Amino acid sequence: MRKLTLTISITCSLFIIGCKNEKTSTNTQKEIKKAIKTQETESSKTFTKYYKSEHKATGYSFFVESKNGETSTINLFTKGGATNFNESIEIEGVVLSSFMTDINKDGFKEFFIKILPTDDSGNLELIGYASNKGKSISQIFVRKIDAQKEINSDKLTITENEITREFKENGITKKYNYQLVEGEAGYQLEPRVK
Repeated sequence: MRKLTLTISITCSLFIIGCKNEKTSTNTQKEIKKAIKTQETESSKTFTKYYKSEHKATGYSFFVESKNGETSTINLFTKGGATNFNESIEIEGVVLSSFMTDINKDGFKEFFIKILPTDDSGNLELIGYASNKGKSISQIFVRKIDAQKEINSDKLTITENEITREFKENGITKKYNYQLVEGEAGYQLEPRVK
């Protein structure tokens, strides 16, 4: 009788321990699933599938919308200006952000879109538009910097009146400021060594 009671006690104890381990295993699996879900959510914050933004300037608003993918179509339009602007452009890459700044300090803000191309370089591109003293909108020619940038070293910093680019070339950090220059054919964004 004692042997039977002892056997039943041991069996019940093993059953309870097994249930606890199964519960712990289930909890661990839930924690892992939660961590994976959190990681997926955090990585999706880097690139939104659909980018949409409105920037208000004196007398009008500038809108940018893009369904991000390997190739993306960016829809740009204004509302409230003397003449409304509406344009669609296709890029190979995704829209990271957009911003307005008055680089030439003439009281009329320029509009820029920061692009991450689909290549593996991790380097950034800019697309810009000028307001032409509030009368019309035209694209800004952004002069490229002739350099072999190291992968993922390209950074753009934007302030109220300045765009600064910093990257590494052959292990050396290079810094540039951009200046907006009005030419015969329109505006150009020119890099200058900082």
